[in-house]
Parts: sequence; C-alpha cells; structure tokens
Amino acid sequence: MQVSRRSLIGAGSTLALTAMLPARGRAADCEPPCTPDEALDKLRKGNDYFANNAKPRDYDMSDTRRRTIAVKQTPFAAILCCSDSRAAPEQVFQAGLGELFVVRNAGTTVANPQALGSLEYAVGNVCVPLIVVLGHTRCGAAEAATGIAETGKPLPGSLEGMVLPLVSAAVWTRTRRGSATWTDATTIENVFRVTDTLKDPNQPVLHPKLEDGHLKIVPAIYDLETGKVNWAPQRAS
Repeated sequence: MQVSRRSLIGAGSTLALTAMLPARGRAADCEPPCTPDEALDKLRKGNDYFANNAKPRDYDMSDTRRRTIAVKQTPFAAILCCSDSRAAPEQVFQAGLGELFVVRNAGTTVANPQALGSLEYAVGNVCVPLIVVLGHTRCGAAEAATGIAETGKPLPGSLEGMVLPLVSAAVWTRTRRGSATWTDATTIENVFRVTDTLKDPNQPVLHPKLEDGHLKIVPAIYDLETGKVNWAPQRAS
C-alpha cells in the first residue's frame, strides 16, 4: 500500500497534537510552581505595586532567563482578559517574562474553543494553579453589547459574533446595575458567568483540579483610571 507524503504529515501532526494535550481529567506530568493562594498573593502584590508606584519593576530579561524558560515554561497564573490595549496583565500585575499565561480576546470570553482550550492547556499541561477572569472598566465590547441589547441593531462583519457572548449579560443587567454604569455592570456579570462556566463540573480538565484543591478560579475587575484590581466585584442580583 502506498502512503502519500500528505498522509504522513497529517498523521505526524495528529500525533504531535495528541502528545501535547492532556488526557481527560488526568493531571499532567508537572508540578505547579506554587499554591493557588500563593499565586493570588503574588498578583495582589504586583497590582499594589503597579497602582501605587506607576513604574515598572526591574525584570530579569537576561539571556540566562530567556534560555531557561525556552526549555520549559512555569507561569504561576493564567489570566483570561480583554484585548484592550489599556489592560495588559503583565503591566497590571507587574509580572516578568514567563510568569503569566495570558489568553486575551475582546470582552473576556470563552465562547470559542481556542480560549477555553488555551486555559485547559495552561492547567492540564503547564500546571498553573490559578486562573483569573479579568474584566475592566469602560470595556468597548461590553458597551457594544448594551447597544445591541437596547436597539437590536446588528454590527458589521465579525464584530457582532465577537460581542454576542456578552449580550445576555447586558440584557440581565439593564435594570439590575445598581450604582454601576450599564457597561461596567455588563462586564462584571460577564466575568462571573465566565467563572461559573470554567468551574462547571462537566469541565473535564479544570474541574478535577478544582476538586482536589490544586486550582482556583477567581473573577476580578481592573479599573482603567486607578490601576487597581477589584478582587471582590459586586454582582447584580
């Protein structure tokens, strides 16, 4: 039987991908760099430094550091956050090269397999002990979602598909936003909904780590003006 070059390449790619991904619910062959609470404490301290000093830390960007993490990455936290240029997590948490596993998309969602799969990879293969679902004030995607909720008018191109995961949160918070703006209330509701999704017992990679205490998933909101991360945002009820 003849085997084509294309089939060999396809088979090789499949094997490589299979080797990269964790088995369902099985811990990867690695150790987390710290506990979930220790990771959260690092982020808190990093943000305090950023918000109070507004200047960068001294990072180890040496050739030795780059070579070390080129062999193996050991980030202490994964951050699911918005693509907004003003909310870059490495700056917000004053983290250095190789310290954070960052997944960014407009609006902070897990509505596609790339975002969710990236977090599963971070936990299942890289063994991060903490996921932070980080929204931010004055989010453009959340504002667009409130526009759709109010007018029903579609957005052009792929923008509507990008914003749609936030529309249900916008609808929910329209009359339940308290003192927050509708946009910020939508963002807060969304980070809680995403957190709930990631904590779902049906999550094959994340939930076993949550159950055994090796993983923590927390929602948070970054304030663009103050530079501070709110670790206890108030959800609409």
